[in-house]
Amino acid sequence: MNDLMRPIILAMILVPLTVCIFSFRFACDSTDLRQLIGEVRRNEKLEQSRRSTFHRIDAREETVRQLIAERCSLSQALARFQELDDEWPNHFRELSRKHARNGSDAATNYQYILAIAKEILRNRPEEVDALLCRLEKQYQQIQAGHNVPDASAVALDNVRANFQSCRRRNGDH
Repeated sequence: MNDLMRPIILAMILVPLTVCIFSFRFACDSTDLRQLIGEVRRNEKLEQSRRSTFHRIDAREETVRQLIAERCSLSQALARFQELDDEWPNHFRELSRKHARNGSDAATNYQYILAIAKEILRNRPEEVDALLCRLEKQYQQIQAGHNVPDASAVALDNVRANFQSCRRRNGDH
């Protein structure tokens, strides 16, 4: 009975499949088919961009979490952010640079680190203050030691103001 059932089952599968293929072919002309294939390719590219973007966001958040836990330094976090920027497709990098307010990638990434850290620690203001003080000191050391390109005047003034308020709170005059 097994030998008799195999061709019947095979026919039951192949006949509907063949009908579907031919009906799809006759239902669409070649222009529709090309447009459909083009849409599928665009959707694949969009999905790849979406995955790349979410990977970058997750990696940045994880890097900041490691920075908060003091498992990496600010310079290591900035280097990791730069690596992630280098992995990103060129057209996204150019868009990001056009909309960045700071003059250098390091300054822009530093501002992103601060924003992500504040978001992660949004319910713990004491930890935010301590972290910001630590990061501002490290950033100033990086700027002094490695001659990082200057940030825009606004960003640099914000860093200085935060650093001075941090020093006042800690009693470092």
